[in-house]
Amino acid sequence: MICKVYTGNSAYYQPVKIVCSSFSSTIFTSTVVKFGFWVVNPSTTVGMAIPVQIYAYDQPSATKTCWSIVESGIRLLPISQTPITDIGNLAFSSSIRETMGTSLSFTTRNTRALTNTDWYILKFNFDLRNTANSNGSFTYNSGLGASGDVIFMRNSMTILLRVGTTALSILTPGAATINACINSLIYTPATQLTTAQASILAYAIYNTLDACEKIIYSDQLPSLSPNEPTSPTFTMTSIYGNSNYGASDDYRFSFTMSNSAGNSTSLVKLISIQFPTYSTYDLVLQGTQCYEYSTSVIEVSNCTIDTINRVIWIVPVAKSTYSNNNLLVIESAGLAFQNPILNSSINLNQFIIRYYTWPVGTTNPGVTAGNDNWCFMRQDSTLLTSSSISFSSTYYTPHTYVNVPN
Repeated sequence: MICKVYTGNSAYYQPVKIVCSSFSSTIFTSTVVKFGFWVVNPSTTVGMAIPVQIYAYDQPSATKTCWSIVESGIRLLPISQTPITDIGNLAFSSSIRETMGTSLSFTTRNTRALTNTDWYILKFNFDLRNTANSNGSFTYNSGLGASGDVIFMRNSMTILLRVGTTALSILTPGAATINACINSLIYTPATQLTTAQASILAYAIYNTLDACEKIIYSDQLPSLSPNEPTSPTFTMTSIYGNSNYGASDDYRFSFTMSNSAGNSTSLVKLISIQFPTYSTYDLVLQGTQCYEYSTSVIEVSNCTIDTINRVIWIVPVAKSTYSNNNLLVIESAGLAFQNPILNSSINLNQFIIRYYTWPVGTTNPGVTAGNDNWCFMRQDSTLLTSSSISFSSTYYTPHTYVNVPN
């Protein structure tokens, strides 16, 4: 099912419409359709309701069937008091980005007990990347012994938590006790969240009391480290085979994110290969040209060598079909490198490969060399196998020819 929201226009008396289509099965009068959306309700000091008209529309005949009106379709409840500001003790069960099946534990700040079918709602500011409905995955109270249901509204960046048969108890304001958890359903963000993105609002909805509370969590979601891929590969091979000290050469770089067939690669918008510092290996980056090699599974839109920051920037062609074990191969051109003079070998595990992403519909947020803020996957010496490139003891001296006839 696909649903679209048409916001309407009050100046022309056009109502809001929610149109759902592309159903996976035939719709009957007994069919139950469920969907969610996020709106900013009008300010009100009394309870009210917005009527909703529901009907099926047949496009070929332009007829409406199954028409009905629900007088109290959308109920509006006044916030019963000044918004509550308190700590949420927010914590992920994983400390790394781009991790599926993570749990989020927190502290609820409702001032009255929430009873069966009441709601505790969390409003996020980043893509949750989950559309699941899971019965029993919301656990709460002391020891997390009670359970309720979890409903994700991905497009609204919202999670609805429905209280089960056991009431959700009240905690002392400011308490550090964690009394609630969304179990194994969270997809940790792929990038470092900004202050705004890491902030969360909550709403306690007391259906039986016709009351609502707004909670502003004063703390933020914790910072996470870039993910670490499983068994990545990385090779650097001389194209012309010139291994003399100080000789100019081009190199072919070949690597995979992981040996598994996950789909994290499909998120990648930018890749960097960070070279070791000159003081570590005196390999000189002297040219800027590089390009995709014929054996590369991942297509390359753009490749350039940053000689100042000692990094190769690669822009892959975005495809949802990429797998983490797909090979990416690039080559330099124009004798872009000068072999070391002081070092007899280079250990490839001293290179750092970073995979970057950012929200859909936005442009590069200003990624800089060595910065992990937008890096969701990182390969370094803790992951890459120790492997060396050796250079011969023969020193290559560039010759300058004088008075050579044209």
